[in-house]
Amino acid sequence: MSARRRSSAPHSMVSPDQAREAVAAKFRLHKRAWALGMAEADVSLPLKPPAEPHTSAKLDAVMSWIRAWETAGAQLPEHAHLDWVRRRWRTWGRQRLPVRLRFTTPKAVAAWADKLPEWCQLTSAADMLAKWAQDAVPLPVLRRVLGAAAELSADDRQRLLAVLTWLRENPRSGLFIRELPIVGIDTKWLETHRGIVSPIITSLTSESNLGFRTAEPRIRVRLLSTDGRPQLFAGLRDVEAPASEIAQMPVRPKLVIVTENLASFLALPADGRWGDAVAVFNPGYSASVAARLPWLSGSRVLYWGDIDTHGFGILNRFRTHCPHTESVLMDSRTLIDFQHLAGTEPAPLRVAPEHLETLTAGEREMAAQLHASGFPRLEQERIEWSYVLTAIDTTAARVLS
Repeated sequence: MSARRRSSAPHSMVSPDQAREAVAAKFRLHKRAWALGMAEADVSLPLKPPAEPHTSAKLDAVMSWIRAWETAGAQLPEHAHLDWVRRRWRTWGRQRLPVRLRFTTPKAVAAWADKLPEWCQLTSAADMLAKWAQDAVPLPVLRRVLGAAAELSADDRQRLLAVLTWLRENPRSGLFIRELPIVGIDTKWLETHRGIVSPIITSLTSESNLGFRTAEPRIRVRLLSTDGRPQLFAGLRDVEAPASEIAQMPVRPKLVIVTENLASFLALPADGRWGDAVAVFNPGYSASVAARLPWLSGSRVLYWGDIDTHGFGILNRFRTHCPHTESVLMDSRTLIDFQHLAGTEPAPLRVAPEHLETLTAGEREMAAQLHASGFPRLEQERIEWSYVLTAIDTTAARVLS
Protein backbone atom coordinates (compact mmCIF):
# COMPACT_ATOMS: atom_id res chain seq x y z
CA MET A 1 0.00 0.00 0.00
CA SER A 2 1.41 3.45 -0.95
CA ALA A 3 2.29 6.16 1.56
CA ARG A 4 -0.42 8.37 0.04
CA ARG A 5 -3.14 5.75 0.60
CA ARG A 6 -1.96 5.08 4.15
CA SER A 7 -2.14 8.77 5.04
CA SER A 8 -5.71 9.05 3.77
CA ALA A 9 -6.97 6.14 5.89
CA PRO A 10 -9.36 7.19 8.70
CA HIS A 11 -7.82 7.54 12.17
CA SER A 12 -9.20 5.43 15.05
CA MET A 13 -9.85 8.23 17.53
CA VAL A 14 -11.53 7.00 20.72
CA SER A 15 -14.85 8.75 21.28
CA PRO A 16 -16.39 9.33 24.73
CA ASP A 17 -18.93 6.54 24.09
CA GLN A 18 -16.16 4.13 23.12
CA ALA A 19 -14.18 5.15 26.18
CA ARG A 20 -17.20 4.53 28.39
CA GLU A 21 -17.57 1.01 26.96
CA ALA A 22 -13.87 0.29 27.49
CA VAL A 23 -13.98 1.55 31.07
CA ALA A 24 -17.13 -0.48 31.73
CA ALA A 25 -15.26 -3.59 30.53
CA LYS A 26 -12.44 -2.80 32.98
CA PHE A 27 -15.01 -2.44 35.73
CA ARG A 28 -16.59 -5.81 34.96
CA LEU A 29 -13.18 -7.47 35.01
CA HIS A 30 -11.81 -5.96 38.21
CA LYS A 31 -14.79 -4.84 40.29
CA ARG A 32 -14.70 -7.69 42.84
CA ALA A 33 -10.97 -7.43 43.37
CA TRP A 34 -11.29 -3.67 43.80
CA ALA A 35 -14.14 -4.04 46.28
CA LEU A 36 -12.04 -6.40 48.41
CA GLY A 37 -8.93 -4.23 48.18
CA MET A 38 -7.03 -6.89 46.25
CA ALA A 39 -5.87 -4.44 43.59
CA GLU A 40 -5.50 -0.72 43.05
CA ALA A 41 -7.74 1.02 40.56
CA ASP A 42 -5.41 2.79 38.16
CA VAL A 43 -7.18 2.80 34.82
CA SER A 44 -5.54 4.66 31.98
CA LEU A 45 -7.12 4.77 28.54
CA PRO A 46 -5.29 6.29 25.53
CA LEU A 47 -7.62 8.28 23.29
CA LYS A 48 -5.49 8.01 20.14
CA PRO A 49 -5.48 11.63 18.95
CA PRO A 50 -4.79 12.03 15.23
CA ALA A 51 -1.73 13.30 13.46
CA GLU A 52 -2.18 16.48 11.42
CA PRO A 53 -5.21 16.07 9.14
CA HIS A 54 -4.87 16.54 5.41
CA THR A 55 -8.42 17.31 4.37
CA SER A 56 -11.03 19.72 5.62
CA ALA A 57 -13.50 16.82 5.89
CA LYS A 58 -11.19 15.08 8.29
CA LEU A 59 -10.62 18.31 10.18
CA ASP A 60 -14.36 18.60 10.72
CA ALA A 61 -14.39 15.13 12.24
CA VAL A 62 -11.43 15.98 14.48
CA MET A 63 -13.06 19.23 15.62
CA SER A 64 -16.26 17.32 16.49
CA TRP A 65 -14.21 14.77 18.40
CA ILE A 66 -12.42 17.51 20.39
CA ARG A 67 -15.72 19.22 21.25
CA ALA A 68 -17.20 15.90 22.37
CA TRP A 69 -14.30 15.42 24.78
CA GLU A 70 -14.54 19.00 26.03
CA THR A 71 -18.14 18.24 27.00
CA ALA A 72 -17.30 14.85 28.48
CA GLY A 73 -14.32 16.24 30.38
CA ALA A 74 -16.52 18.76 32.12
CA GLN A 75 -18.72 15.91 33.40
CA LEU A 76 -16.00 13.63 34.75
CA PRO A 77 -16.45 12.35 38.31
CA GLU A 78 -14.03 13.08 41.13
CA HIS A 79 -10.68 11.26 40.78
CA ALA A 80 -11.02 11.06 37.01
CA HIS A 81 -8.70 13.13 34.82
CA LEU A 82 -8.58 14.00 31.14
CA ASP A 83 -5.09 14.78 29.88
CA TRP A 84 -4.66 17.27 27.02
CA VAL A 85 -1.74 18.14 24.83
CA ARG A 86 -1.06 21.17 22.61
CA ARG A 87 0.23 20.58 19.10
CA ARG A 88 1.10 22.90 16.21
CA TRP A 89 -0.25 21.70 12.87
CA ARG A 90 1.38 23.13 9.78
CA THR A 91 -1.92 23.66 8.01
CA TRP A 92 -4.33 24.34 10.87
CA GLY A 93 -2.13 26.00 13.47
CA ARG A 94 -2.22 25.29 17.21
CA GLN A 95 -4.66 22.67 18.47
CA ARG A 96 -5.48 21.34 21.94
CA LEU A 97 -6.10 17.55 21.81
CA PRO A 98 -7.31 15.06 24.46
CA VAL A 99 -4.77 12.24 24.77
CA ARG A 100 -5.59 10.10 27.81
CA LEU A 101 -8.43 9.38 30.25
CA ARG A 102 -7.33 8.35 33.74
CA PHE A 103 -9.11 7.07 36.86
CA THR A 104 -7.47 6.64 40.25
CA THR A 105 -10.32 5.12 42.29
CA PRO A 106 -12.80 2.29 41.67
CA LYS A 107 -15.68 4.60 42.49
CA ALA A 108 -14.61 6.96 39.71
CA VAL A 109 -14.46 4.04 37.27
CA ALA A 110 -17.91 2.89 38.37
CA ALA A 111 -19.35 6.39 38.04
CA TRP A 112 -18.02 6.86 34.49
CA ALA A 113 -19.28 3.39 33.53
CA ASP A 114 -22.77 4.14 34.96
CA LYS A 115 -22.27 1.34 37.50
CA LEU A 116 -22.34 3.31 40.74
CA PRO A 117 -25.33 1.44 42.31
CA GLU A 118 -23.65 -1.89 41.56
CA TRP A 119 -20.40 -0.62 43.06
CA CYS A 120 -22.19 0.39 46.25
CA GLN A 121 -23.73 -3.09 46.53
CA LEU A 122 -20.37 -4.75 45.98
CA THR A 123 -18.54 -2.66 48.56
CA SER A 124 -21.30 -3.20 51.09
CA ALA A 125 -21.16 -6.97 50.59
CA ALA A 126 -17.35 -6.94 50.61
CA ASP A 127 -17.29 -5.05 53.91
CA MET A 128 -19.81 -7.48 55.39
CA LEU A 129 -17.86 -10.59 54.36
CA ALA A 130 -14.46 -9.18 55.26
CA LYS A 131 -15.68 -8.17 58.72
CA TRP A 132 -17.12 -11.65 59.30
CA ALA A 133 -14.09 -13.49 57.91
CA GLN A 134 -11.53 -11.44 59.86
CA ASP A 135 -8.77 -12.43 57.42
CA ALA A 136 -9.44 -16.16 57.98
CA VAL A 137 -10.93 -16.69 54.51
CA PRO A 138 -8.58 -16.26 51.53
CA LEU A 139 -9.45 -13.21 49.47
CA PRO A 140 -9.74 -15.23 46.22
CA VAL A 141 -12.53 -17.22 47.90
CA LEU A 142 -14.37 -14.04 48.88
CA ARG A 143 -13.86 -12.68 45.38
CA ARG A 144 -15.49 -15.82 43.97
CA VAL A 145 -18.69 -15.39 45.99
CA LEU A 146 -18.88 -11.61 46.17
CA GLY A 147 -21.07 -11.09 43.11
CA ALA A 148 -23.79 -13.41 44.43
CA ALA A 149 -23.51 -12.00 47.96
CA ALA A 150 -23.98 -8.46 46.65
CA GLU A 151 -27.33 -9.41 45.15
CA LEU A 152 -28.77 -10.60 48.48
CA SER A 153 -31.49 -8.64 50.20
CA ALA A 154 -30.79 -7.17 53.63
CA ASP A 155 -32.70 -10.03 55.29
CA ASP A 156 -30.83 -12.68 53.32
CA ARG A 157 -27.51 -11.09 54.24
CA GLN A 158 -28.37 -11.51 57.90
CA ARG A 159 -29.41 -15.11 57.28
CA LEU A 160 -26.14 -15.70 55.44
CA LEU A 161 -24.08 -14.43 58.37
CA ALA A 162 -26.07 -16.59 60.77
CA VAL A 163 -25.50 -19.70 58.64
CA LEU A 164 -21.80 -19.00 58.18
CA THR A 165 -21.32 -18.43 61.89
CA TRP A 166 -23.15 -21.63 62.86
CA LEU A 167 -21.27 -23.74 60.33
CA ARG A 168 -17.94 -22.30 61.43
CA GLU A 169 -18.76 -23.22 65.02
CA ASN A 170 -20.20 -26.65 64.09
CA PRO A 171 -17.99 -27.89 61.23
CA ARG A 172 -19.03 -31.57 61.52
CA SER A 173 -22.55 -31.45 62.83
CA GLY A 174 -23.77 -34.63 61.14
CA LEU A 175 -27.23 -33.05 60.83
CA PHE A 176 -29.49 -32.99 57.85
CA ILE A 177 -29.90 -29.47 56.49
CA ARG A 178 -33.53 -29.62 57.63
CA GLU A 179 -32.30 -29.83 61.24
CA LEU A 180 -30.37 -26.54 61.21
CA PRO A 181 -31.35 -24.63 64.39
CA ILE A 182 -31.39 -21.23 62.66
CA VAL A 183 -34.58 -19.21 62.38
CA GLY A 184 -35.61 -18.58 58.78
CA ILE A 185 -33.26 -21.18 57.29
CA ASP A 186 -34.62 -24.22 55.51
CA THR A 187 -33.27 -26.72 53.01
CA LYS A 188 -34.41 -24.67 50.02
CA TRP A 189 -32.71 -21.50 51.28
CA LEU A 190 -29.38 -23.18 51.84
CA GLU A 191 -29.42 -25.07 48.55
CA THR A 192 -30.24 -21.81 46.74
CA HIS A 193 -27.31 -20.01 48.37
CA ARG A 194 -24.89 -22.90 48.58
CA GLY A 195 -22.69 -21.24 45.95
CA ILE A 196 -21.88 -18.56 48.53
CA VAL A 197 -21.78 -20.70 51.66
CA SER A 198 -19.79 -23.72 50.46
CA PRO A 199 -16.59 -21.99 49.22
CA ILE A 200 -16.31 -19.94 52.42
CA ILE A 201 -16.93 -22.77 54.88
CA THR A 202 -14.87 -25.29 52.92
CA SER A 203 -11.91 -22.89 53.02
CA LEU A 204 -12.21 -22.83 56.83
CA THR A 205 -13.06 -26.44 57.63
CA SER A 206 -12.07 -28.51 54.56
CA GLU A 207 -15.51 -30.13 54.80
CA SER A 208 -16.74 -30.36 51.21
CA ASN A 209 -20.30 -31.13 52.30
CA LEU A 210 -20.42 -28.48 55.05
CA GLY A 211 -20.38 -31.26 57.64
CA PHE A 212 -23.99 -32.18 56.92
CA ARG A 213 -25.44 -35.64 56.78
CA THR A 214 -26.64 -36.51 53.28
CA ALA A 215 -29.27 -38.91 52.09
CA GLU A 216 -27.78 -42.36 51.69
CA PRO A 217 -27.85 -43.94 48.21
CA ARG A 218 -30.77 -46.31 47.79
CA ILE A 219 -30.80 -49.76 46.21
CA ARG A 220 -33.76 -51.72 44.92
CA VAL A 221 -33.86 -55.52 45.01
CA ARG A 222 -36.33 -58.24 44.03
CA LEU A 223 -36.44 -61.76 45.38
CA LEU A 224 -36.81 -64.14 42.44
CA SER A 225 -37.28 -67.35 44.46
CA THR A 226 -40.51 -69.15 45.40
CA ASP A 227 -39.35 -70.68 48.68
CA GLY A 228 -41.30 -68.52 51.11
CA ARG A 229 -38.42 -66.19 51.79
CA PRO A 230 -40.62 -63.06 51.40
CA GLN A 231 -41.74 -63.61 55.00
CA LEU A 232 -38.40 -62.00 55.91
CA PHE A 233 -39.83 -58.74 54.58
CA ALA A 234 -43.42 -59.06 55.73
CA GLY A 235 -44.36 -60.61 52.40
CA LEU A 236 -42.52 -58.08 50.23
CA ARG A 237 -40.56 -59.32 47.23
CA ASP A 238 -39.63 -55.93 45.80
CA VAL A 239 -37.78 -53.71 48.29
CA GLU A 240 -36.03 -50.35 47.97
CA ALA A 241 -34.06 -49.02 50.92
CA PRO A 242 -30.82 -47.23 51.88
CA ALA A 243 -27.73 -49.16 50.84
CA SER A 244 -26.72 -49.82 54.46
CA GLU A 245 -30.07 -51.50 55.14
CA ILE A 246 -30.00 -53.55 51.94
CA ALA A 247 -26.51 -54.65 53.00
CA GLN A 248 -28.03 -56.17 56.15
CA MET A 249 -30.62 -58.24 54.30
CA PRO A 250 -30.59 -61.84 55.62
CA VAL A 251 -30.10 -63.35 52.18
CA ARG A 252 -27.32 -65.54 50.80
CA PRO A 253 -28.35 -66.10 47.20
CA LYS A 254 -26.35 -68.35 44.91
CA LEU A 255 -27.11 -66.04 41.98
CA VAL A 256 -27.45 -62.23 41.79
CA ILE A 257 -28.53 -60.52 38.55
CA VAL A 258 -27.66 -56.83 38.36
CA THR A 259 -29.24 -54.61 35.73
CA GLU A 260 -29.16 -50.85 35.17
CA ASN A 261 -32.49 -50.81 33.33
CA LEU A 262 -35.66 -50.62 35.44
CA ALA A 263 -37.94 -52.28 32.87
CA SER A 264 -35.59 -55.25 32.59
CA PHE A 265 -35.25 -55.45 36.37
CA LEU A 266 -39.02 -55.59 36.80
CA ALA A 267 -39.49 -58.16 34.04
CA LEU A 268 -37.07 -60.74 35.45
CA PRO A 269 -39.30 -63.70 36.40
CA ALA A 270 -39.79 -64.50 40.08
CA ASP A 271 -40.73 -68.13 39.39
CA GLY A 272 -37.78 -69.81 41.03
CA ARG A 273 -36.21 -70.88 37.74
CA TRP A 274 -32.85 -69.60 39.01
CA GLY A 275 -33.17 -70.92 42.54
CA ASP A 276 -32.93 -68.29 45.27
CA ALA A 277 -31.70 -65.62 42.87
CA VAL A 278 -31.92 -61.94 43.73
CA ALA A 279 -32.23 -59.13 41.17
CA VAL A 280 -30.55 -55.80 41.91
CA PHE A 281 -31.40 -52.50 40.25
CA ASN A 282 -28.90 -49.68 40.55
CA PRO A 283 -28.74 -47.49 37.45
CA GLY A 284 -25.79 -45.93 35.68
CA TYR A 285 -22.45 -45.36 37.33
CA SER A 286 -24.10 -45.55 40.76
CA ALA A 287 -24.02 -49.30 40.22
CA SER A 288 -20.77 -49.30 42.17
CA VAL A 289 -22.94 -48.72 45.28
CA ALA A 290 -24.63 -52.06 44.78
CA ALA A 291 -21.26 -53.66 44.03
CA ARG A 292 -20.27 -53.10 47.67
CA LEU A 293 -23.14 -55.18 49.11
CA PRO A 294 -21.42 -57.71 51.38
CA TRP A 295 -23.71 -60.62 50.52
CA LEU A 296 -22.57 -60.47 46.89
CA SER A 297 -19.22 -61.92 47.92
CA GLY A 298 -20.66 -65.42 48.30
CA SER A 299 -22.83 -65.28 45.16
CA ARG A 300 -22.32 -65.71 41.43
CA VAL A 301 -22.97 -62.22 40.11
CA LEU A 302 -24.23 -61.53 36.59
CA TYR A 303 -24.13 -57.98 35.28
CA TRP A 304 -26.33 -56.97 32.34
CA GLY A 305 -25.86 -53.53 30.85
CA ASP A 306 -26.36 -51.77 27.52
CA ILE A 307 -23.97 -52.65 24.73
CA ASP A 308 -22.29 -49.27 24.39
CA THR A 309 -19.16 -47.61 25.70
CA HIS A 310 -20.82 -46.46 28.91
CA GLY A 311 -22.20 -49.94 29.50
CA PHE A 312 -18.65 -51.28 29.59
CA GLY A 313 -17.49 -48.30 31.63
CA ILE A 314 -20.14 -49.06 34.26
CA LEU A 315 -19.24 -52.76 34.19
CA ASN A 316 -15.60 -51.82 34.72
CA ARG A 317 -16.49 -49.72 37.76
CA PHE A 318 -18.80 -52.37 39.18
CA ARG A 319 -16.16 -55.06 38.89
CA THR A 320 -13.65 -52.83 40.70
CA HIS A 321 -15.68 -53.47 43.84
CA CYS A 322 -17.03 -56.92 42.94
CA PRO A 323 -14.20 -58.66 41.04
CA HIS A 324 -16.01 -61.96 40.39
CA THR A 325 -18.81 -60.31 38.37
CA GLU A 326 -19.61 -61.88 34.98
CA SER A 327 -21.25 -60.00 32.13
CA VAL A 328 -24.22 -61.35 30.23
CA LEU A 329 -25.85 -60.20 26.97
CA MET A 330 -22.98 -57.79 26.36
CA ASP A 331 -21.17 -59.72 23.62
CA SER A 332 -20.71 -59.43 19.87
CA ARG A 333 -23.24 -62.20 19.14
CA THR A 334 -26.02 -60.25 20.88
CA LEU A 335 -25.08 -57.08 18.99
CA ILE A 336 -25.03 -58.93 15.66
CA ASP A 337 -28.38 -60.59 16.30
CA PHE A 338 -30.05 -57.26 17.08
CA GLN A 339 -27.97 -54.82 15.09
CA HIS A 340 -31.08 -53.80 13.16
CA LEU A 341 -32.39 -52.35 16.45
CA ALA A 342 -29.19 -50.62 17.44
CA GLY A 343 -28.75 -46.87 17.36
CA THR A 344 -25.74 -44.61 17.71
CA GLU A 345 -24.43 -43.55 21.09
CA PRO A 346 -24.90 -39.76 21.38
CA ALA A 347 -22.07 -39.08 23.83
CA PRO A 348 -19.64 -42.03 23.98
CA LEU A 349 -17.32 -42.62 26.90
CA ARG A 350 -14.01 -41.12 25.83
CA VAL A 351 -11.86 -43.66 27.63
CA ALA A 352 -9.75 -46.07 25.61
CA PRO A 353 -10.80 -49.71 26.18
CA GLU A 354 -7.30 -50.64 27.33
CA HIS A 355 -7.78 -48.32 30.29
CA LEU A 356 -10.86 -50.20 31.50
CA GLU A 357 -8.66 -52.44 33.54
CA THR A 358 -11.21 -54.85 35.05
CA LEU A 359 -12.70 -55.94 31.73
CA THR A 360 -11.90 -59.38 30.43
CA ALA A 361 -10.02 -59.73 27.16
CA GLY A 362 -13.29 -60.47 25.34
CA GLU A 363 -15.09 -57.50 26.88
CA ARG A 364 -12.21 -55.18 26.08
CA GLU A 365 -12.23 -56.41 22.50
CA MET A 366 -15.97 -55.74 22.33
CA ALA A 367 -15.47 -52.22 23.67
CA ALA A 368 -12.73 -51.62 21.10
CA GLN A 369 -15.11 -52.82 18.38
CA LEU A 370 -17.62 -50.16 19.44
CA HIS A 371 -14.96 -47.46 19.14
CA ALA A 372 -13.89 -48.72 15.72
CA SER A 373 -17.38 -49.00 14.24
CA GLY A 374 -18.81 -45.55 14.99
CA PHE A 375 -20.14 -46.19 18.51
CA PRO A 376 -23.25 -48.32 17.94
CA ARG A 377 -25.57 -48.65 20.91
CA LEU A 378 -27.87 -51.56 21.70
CA GLU A 379 -30.04 -50.77 24.69
CA GLN A 380 -31.26 -53.57 26.92
CA GLU A 381 -34.92 -52.92 26.19
CA ARG A 382 -34.47 -53.57 22.47
CA ILE A 383 -33.41 -57.19 22.92
CA GLU A 384 -36.20 -59.74 22.43
CA TRP A 385 -37.29 -60.99 25.85
CA SER A 386 -37.23 -64.68 24.99
CA TYR A 387 -33.64 -64.18 23.81
CA VAL A 388 -32.82 -62.57 27.18
CA LEU A 389 -34.30 -65.41 29.19
CA THR A 390 -32.51 -68.05 27.12
CA ALA A 391 -29.16 -66.27 27.60
CA ILE A 392 -29.63 -65.91 31.35
CA ASP A 393 -30.87 -69.50 31.64
CA THR A 394 -27.75 -70.74 29.88
CA THR A 395 -25.40 -68.62 31.97
CA ALA A 396 -27.21 -69.42 35.22
CA ALA A 397 -27.05 -73.14 34.52
CA ARG A 398 -23.30 -72.85 34.02
CA VAL A 399 -22.54 -70.68 37.04
CA LEU A 400 -24.81 -72.64 39.38
CA SER A 401 -23.58 -76.07 38.35
